[in-house]
Amino acid sequence: MGWKPKKERELTLEEALDAARKELAPLWFNSPPLLSPVRHDGRVTAHPLEETFAEKKWLILFFDPYTFGGEYALNVVREWRRRYEDNDIEFMLVLKPAHPAFFSPRVLQLMFVHHKINYPVMLDLQTEAVGALSASFGVTEFPAVVLLAEKKLQFRFQGRKWYEPMEKAMQDYIRSSDPGCPFYPVIDHSVVGRSDSSRLDFGARFGAVNTGTTHLTFTGQWAREAERLVTQDAAASIRFDSPSSRVAMIAQAILQEKHPKVSVSVGGRPPGEGTLGAIMQADEDGSAFFRIDPLSVYHPLHGLSPGNCSVLLKFGNADRCPVAVYSLLFGD
Repeated sequence: MGWKPKKERELTLEEALDAARKELAPLWFNSPPLLSPVRHDGRVTAHPLEETFAEKKWLILFFDPYTFGGEYALNVVREWRRRYEDNDIEFMLVLKPAHPAFFSPRVLQLMFVHHKINYPVMLDLQTEAVGALSASFGVTEFPAVVLLAEKKLQFRFQGRKWYEPMEKAMQDYIRSSDPGCPFYPVIDHSVVGRSDSSRLDFGARFGAVNTGTTHLTFTGQWAREAERLVTQDAAASIRFDSPSSRVAMIAQAILQEKHPKVSVSVGGRPPGEGTLGAIMQADEDGSAFFRIDPLSVYHPLHGLSPGNCSVLLKFGNADRCPVAVYSLLFGD
């Protein structure tokens, strides 16, 4: 009779939760691990890791904060916290960054300070002991929001217009137990909404760059790494046609205390006043530029005429201040 390997014993639910607590600890911020996706009986389900978790009402937002839609989601949640914390609604963020570089605690802390985030945050990474928390809630598109209350999922909305039905649904839920509860009118997202239309990711792990209708071209010397493009060439530039009204770039200064300078032109001219992002500065010759410091999303342009403007980004001091470019983001 041939030798057969001993079948590995499947963990009990309690053992799986203990393993999840240990493995998830580095992925939680502003809180100990509260909730875990656990692989058990061939599927991924969410389980509380704290006894008091199930007694509370939780609004959980799943998103990539380093996108147009993600940044808008943070602004929406900040307003919802102001409106609904008095109704005993707790808030939690579950982050799904596209680039592992954004998993760095230092980078995340910069975001927490900028957006005044002092409530629970989890990085949604799939590991050996746990699956993805988003999958355990049936989330397949981002951003997404769920309300977890009375030990069950009250609602889930996801995708490009996740926010439109959400606030009314939350008000209806609160009024189901407090019919006379007064509320502000729901946010008019048609006036202030911001969403993503497309993106170009330059790292080698993303494969060939799908340039679509952007007519993307590079000049100068660029080195392609797993997550990004890097240049130390003062002649380096990126030219493209923007398919949307807003343009952003995920980028990083390679050397500390060095500040890459990115000159920006639209249609061969300095951008018009109505298209300049808040980060833009004017050079002595009237040209427009912005500087890159830590890994972040930089917003140089808005209010463009989609498909009718050629944007040129020039990295004129990259020989002294090398720069990494991860992605271009386009949104409305």
